[in-house]
Amino acid sequence: MNVLITGVAGFIGYHVTQKLTKMGVTVDGIDWLGNNKHQQLKQKRLKNLMTLKNFNFIDLDIVNVNQYLPKKKYSCILHLAAYAGVRDSQKETTQYLINNIVGHNEILKYAADNSEKMIYASSSSVYGEHRKAFSSESDLTDVPTSIYGITKKTCEMISENSFSLNSFPQIGLRFFTVYGEYGRPDMAYWIFTKNILQNKEIELFNNGELVRDFTYIDDIVDGIINSIQLKNFNKHEILNLGNGKPRKTIELVRIIETKLNKKAIIISKPKLPTDVSLTASSNLRASQLLNFNPKISLETGIENFID
Repeated sequence: MNVLITGVAGFIGYHVTQKLTKMGVTVDGIDWLGNNKHQQLKQKRLKNLMTLKNFNFIDLDIVNVNQYLPKKKYSCILHLAAYAGVRDSQKETTQYLINNIVGHNEILKYAADNSEKMIYASSSSVYGEHRKAFSSESDLTDVPTSIYGITKKTCEMISENSFSLNSFPQIGLRFFTVYGEYGRPDMAYWIFTKNILQNKEIELFNNGELVRDFTYIDDIVDGIINSIQLKNFNKHEILNLGNGKPRKTIELVRIIETKLNKKAIIISKPKLPTDVSLTASSNLRASQLLNFNPKISLETGIENFID
């Protein structure tokens, strides 16, 4: 099996590549090193990946993939490259629209000609603010609260349009607050840990009552690999991948404090308009189709990350 992964030096792409290559899968990985976002960490991940067998790196902006990437037949293309983050998307709107939407369209065109199927990253951000205890794939996703969520919903619509026209098989995976080792430094668990260690204040929004479905990276990797290995698949399917056991952000702080044996200096802030009150994943469809069964608790996952 051979797989093309975009965003290979990103958080999720890095971990998926490590596991696939250990399984004997050949991985061609695309990332753009001209993107300065978290550049030091991306270089660290890539340095580790370059030691792996069956791995080939391509430095390329995904919006140029059809211009510069040679044609090659793949078992699957895993499209993870994106500008991530809800709050940053309101500041860097143009970059998010170009990279996420145009990039998705370009990868999809390449995949339809060069791959048996495509798996792509969507997000729980498409659900926006809602009242349901758990989000299901059939829920309305018409009003995301951020530009990031809008870009991910748009990508799903582009893929659905493509499937209706050419029947190219695709799976869109809505990730729920993925965390873990080599993760994103702009996310709360990373910022909280770093600031507590450095005796700096942490900002806690809505008194820590925001609820998030924190999902450990190893569980996400298992779901992705099961998607790649899925046989006789000929649809466009959207699936949630989350832990399924949402927790308040104040609980996250307490878990980090316990692990570090150190109290946080908390500054309370009001809820931001782009922040939703709750993310919580119904994993029923992923369980049925992918045998997705997340195993890692927030306590264990945060301990692994801090270690």
